[in-house]
Amino acid sequence: MKKKIVSLLIVLALALALMPSALAASSLSNFSSHRTYKEGQFKDVPRDEWYYASVASAYELGLVNGDSPTAYNPNGSVTLAETLALASRLHSIYYGGTGVFEQDDACWYQVYVDYAVAQNIIVRGQYADYDVAATRAQFAVIMAAALPTDALQAKNTVSQIPDVQESASYGPAVYKLYRAGVLAGNDDYGTFSPNSNIKRSEVAAVVTRMALPAQRKDVDLKVAYNAEQIYALCSPAVFYIEVFDGKGVILGTGSGFFINANGAAVTNYHVIDGASSAKITVSDTGKVYDVAGVYDYSVAGDWAVIKINGSGFKKLDINESAVAGGQTVFAIGSPMGLQSTISQGLVSNPSQLIDGTRYIQTSAAISSGSSGGALINTSGEVVGITTAGITEGSNLGFALPISVIKGYATASVTPLADVEKEIYGDGAYDYLRQLANNAGEYDSSFNSMSYYIGSYYDDDADYYYYVDWKNESLAIDCIAVPYDYPDDEYFFVIYVPSDLAAPYTGAVIYTAADGSEIRGYCNVYPASFNQNSRVSFYSYDGPSDLRSDFEDVFVSEICYAIHVVDTDLLADVGYSVTELGFKSIG
Repeated sequence: MKKKIVSLLIVLALALALMPSALAASSLSNFSSHRTYKEGQFKDVPRDEWYYASVASAYELGLVNGDSPTAYNPNGSVTLAETLALASRLHSIYYGGTGVFEQDDACWYQVYVDYAVAQNIIVRGQYADYDVAATRAQFAVIMAAALPTDALQAKNTVSQIPDVQESASYGPAVYKLYRAGVLAGNDDYGTFSPNSNIKRSEVAAVVTRMALPAQRKDVDLKVAYNAEQIYALCSPAVFYIEVFDGKGVILGTGSGFFINANGAAVTNYHVIDGASSAKITVSDTGKVYDVAGVYDYSVAGDWAVIKINGSGFKKLDINESAVAGGQTVFAIGSPMGLQSTISQGLVSNPSQLIDGTRYIQTSAAISSGSSGGALINTSGEVVGITTAGITEGSNLGFALPISVIKGYATASVTPLADVEKEIYGDGAYDYLRQLANNAGEYDSSFNSMSYYIGSYYDDDADYYYYVDWKNESLAIDCIAVPYDYPDDEYFFVIYVPSDLAAPYTGAVIYTAADGSEIRGYCNVYPASFNQNSRVSFYSYDGPSDLRSDFEDVFVSEICYAIHVVDTDLLADVGYSVTELGFKSIG
């Protein structure tokens, strides 16, 4: 009987030792600093690291210690045993205890396990091995149970964490700590990574926020929408655009998107290049609006901020932050005139350099007509201007980062018809417009919209010079002028704007006296092309013995961009090539 009484007294003593003091009030105010963290105490915790203040505070509160007197090991993981030690200290101090536990030499963490079980922080046998690294989910479950609900009152509205369902076994604990501002996630979306391990640097921040409400975070998570939600939210802000020449003939179509409700919108410059007017169709209402003009643009950068007549438009928010490789994105535009088309993909390369320009490369489908459309992240924010796709390859789309328009001017709106004059000057605009209207003759046999404007004859051949237009609208990038060479050979000196660096497809067209044609196609790089250059045709249709001669001396038409003008015709209107705003590189 005596032995049984002694045994009961021992058990009772142990239970009392594990219980918080009944004399002290439970309160977060019980947490206070009772030791000093000395500058440089932990050599691996530099002052300029984000976790410096948290480590110092958690140490002074008596919640964490270093791996050694001089090292904290911020990148190390915590075990389940260490997690229970943290939870026991938090619980003990909150309820008026000291947070100091007498450890057993045989098993240092057994006292914490016993305390956590006694205080319903865990259930005995809940974890089979306390020496393994704790997952973030396990850490959250234990921390959420260390303090009562009154001490973890919600200050944030958090309805969706991307990788945590509230119905999951650990879900209520994670959401409780997010709403209390103890956890905030790894990114703007609040990604938690429940199955990964938690670092000691992060642990210091968590326990400090548990103890000191003033350190808790305001959490405003971005919502990660799925494709269906993105389409519903964003497609009304993306429109279909048609551009016209001065006679009202349609030049082409493309895409654009609103960036404010009062009609400011974004597209690619090449979509409006050469246009005298344009109109847009809004997808959700089908209403048509006129384009008033251009706020700002960059020919070299291939972007334009345009003004649409009207107001009350749905808009896209801009996110100028750099995208990440592997990030999910959506492209919305009007490929091939098919309005409000959405495609989903990944960021294949966030900074792909092509001909000196950096693009966002994406696997989201981008086709002809998508130009000027929106590349959108999972928060419904526009991150890029869809610009180009490579049809020869699979899933190769490119978008300009939306940051290219940063600081765009809004002081005035320039009518579309006047934009070309701003770029090339009234002389070039008026002269070439007059040239096409008065001397132009549409040549349907050539694969670009060109106008025959003059010819040169010798004994054997008829050389045709062309001005290349886009459906009768001025789209001048370069001029090539015949240049006399010895031995009755002719070379075309190429004149280009000072900012031109892109390669062009070149075509040689030779028409013999009998009407037969010889055609050769090559790549021409204007920035390095001069009278000593030699081209190599990738496609040639003519006598094989003449191919080399043609490659040596003729570049008579650059499809899409080079405009060939007879020197005499230039002289007739009193303009030199340089006066038209071009420089010679030949």
